[in-house]
Amino acid sequence: MKKRILVSGLLLTVGGWVSDLCAQGGPGMGLPSLAPVSLTKTELVPCPAVTLGRPIAIRPTAVKREPAATGIVPAAYQVPMGEYPGAMPVVPPFPAPREGLPAWPDDEEADEQAPQPSGFASDRPEKKVVLAKSVSIAPLVLLPPVATIASSVPKVVQVKHQPEMLPPVPTTKAPPPPARLPEAFASSGHDFWSPESDADPLRPHFYAAAEYLSWWTKADHVPALVTTGDPNNVNANGRFGFLGQSSTQTLFGDGSINGGPRSGVRITAGYWLDMFQEEGVEISGFVLGQKSNHFNASSADFPVLARPFFNLNTNSEFSELVAFPGLSTGRVSVDNRSNLWGIEANQRCNLLCCCDRRIDLFGGFRYLDLDESINIVEDINGLGTAPAPFTNQRALVFDRFATHNSFYGGQLGLDSEFRRGRWFLDVKGKLGIGVTDSKVTIDGGQTFVNADGTRRQVQGGLLALSSNIGKYHKDHFSFVPEVGMNLGYQVNDNIRVFGGYNVLYWTGVLRPGDQIDRALDVTRIPNFPVAGTALGGEPRPAPTFKASDFWAHGITVGVEFRY
Repeated sequence: MKKRILVSGLLLTVGGWVSDLCAQGGPGMGLPSLAPVSLTKTELVPCPAVTLGRPIAIRPTAVKREPAATGIVPAAYQVPMGEYPGAMPVVPPFPAPREGLPAWPDDEEADEQAPQPSGFASDRPEKKVVLAKSVSIAPLVLLPPVATIASSVPKVVQVKHQPEMLPPVPTTKAPPPPARLPEAFASSGHDFWSPESDADPLRPHFYAAAEYLSWWTKADHVPALVTTGDPNNVNANGRFGFLGQSSTQTLFGDGSINGGPRSGVRITAGYWLDMFQEEGVEISGFVLGQKSNHFNASSADFPVLARPFFNLNTNSEFSELVAFPGLSTGRVSVDNRSNLWGIEANQRCNLLCCCDRRIDLFGGFRYLDLDESINIVEDINGLGTAPAPFTNQRALVFDRFATHNSFYGGQLGLDSEFRRGRWFLDVKGKLGIGVTDSKVTIDGGQTFVNADGTRRQVQGGLLALSSNIGKYHKDHFSFVPEVGMNLGYQVNDNIRVFGGYNVLYWTGVLRPGDQIDRALDVTRIPNFPVAGTALGGEPRPAPTFKASDFWAHGITVGVEFRY
């Protein structure tokens, strides 16, 4: 009984094995050849593994089709470059564009439309190879050591579409870097690059700023020009306003004038020559409003009005009387003015630029202009008790001292900006080196109006006489440093506001008050009632050409527009 069961099982096993071979097909009776198959190294063929996801088209020349004898048709695979002769390079690991490929139907629609094959191999229709949409490299697969089949029917394996496993595509993607950087950028030494379309909104070419200035300027020093005294003083020198007397009071001068704040405006405009803001041109100019003082005194307020000076003939303090009880009445006025403005043109070059700071070097031409003057006018009415020729005579006397300083020179400076959010701090320093061309104008005269209405004019007033009247010119080598600091806020992409402090210094400047020589030879004063002996040597008064420095400093408030 046991032998029968063993023989029956053996026969069933052999029969099933033979049936399987016959179903697959073989030579002759449908039996496969039992000759052993020898596999060599050259017959090992790389076979791709089945990949997930939708099939991706690959280049036809990169596919090596296997013989149909294997019974397995690969879905898709690629041959690495250099693996086989004539193989094409591997496609880069980027999804291939789908333009020009047939639409990929949905899985359910494809399953419903495709004809369902029967369970018999002979009823299966011949299908074309479906290439999987994948770029994976298939591993090597060794064929099993089965008998070589002489003739066989190709068997196509349909690869069913698998759910797509591609990573999610980001909504925004940065543009890939260019294959070659622009030549202008490559030579600039920057470590970043942005396309031109992204640079224009962030890096405007044109900018302009308007600033309100409230600056203090250095005052001009002038000697005592108008004094008063006590006509009842027992000391005769104290009656006529001579300096150095206890009863003498200085009404104007012997101190500083034209100091204090003044308002002004500064306009700046510039243009960047490239989109990286590395080179640009800029022009800037400022003007301060005229600073002027007016002094007026009359005998109605001060019975004694005098103009003091130093008498070289007596080597003592002296004065000219404008008003004195019993001699004359009158008034005296002093006017002085000061104007300051400047303009500059520079070329800018960027030295450092990063996310929170920027430093620019600039250089160019600078011009400064300072125009000042002092005018002194006397209006004297002689009384009937006045000695001749001043009896009932009117005299108009004036002295004028004016200076005009012009600076011409080149300048070099640094402009640095530090940013934190919308706030920024701008620090600028520059130094101008050049020549100050100074002009001095001194003039004076007297006009006498007699009782009958006739007039007589002579040259020379009191401090401006024939010895110093004229126009003079002098040059000085000058430095003009300037430092400014502003704190500002970026309102939007185009507008920002700021405020700060500015200091300007100028050497080698002539001021009108320094050009007054109060040491006089009384013999040169026209119609002076006190006689004296003419002096030899250098005539006095004389032009002094005394130079000093000048400064201006104050606060600035402005707005800047960028486009």
